[in-house]
Amino acid sequence: MMKTVTEFLPEPPSGIYQFILRTLDCLPCQIELRARQRYLMTCTVVVVPLDDDGLPADAPFKCVTRDISTTGICLVHTRIVRARRLAVEFSNADGSTLNTIVEVTRCQSVGPFYRIGGVFVSRSISANVTESA
Repeated sequence: MMKTVTEFLPEPPSGIYQFILRTLDCLPCQIELRARQRYLMTCTVVVVPLDDDGLPADAPFKCVTRDISTTGICLVHTRIVRARRLAVEFSNADGSTLNTIVEVTRCQSVGPFYRIGGVFVSRSISANVTESA
């Protein structure tokens, strides 16, 4: 089986999960009023910054989700993101994926990381496809 490009991307630093959990109570989004309830969800996702035409604008990277709602998501990454839109891919253990486009509403420095907030603008689900020999 061939490996996809995303399998060669470096994993986020191991301390990022501990950082997210340690800073939950002090992050500003805890006190913001939201239209939809956010749920803590920490998992690694693959992100591709997009240009205004929806084409890749920069190299893909892996980062970690902090929380999610029905309308948006918060990601934590090691560097600033300047793209206005991101393609975000969630992978399941069975090989299925959920691909979303996120419009970035903020990218703020939080300690040694960056918190990227955004709203979902589209999504697609890909079922697990088994290879035939």
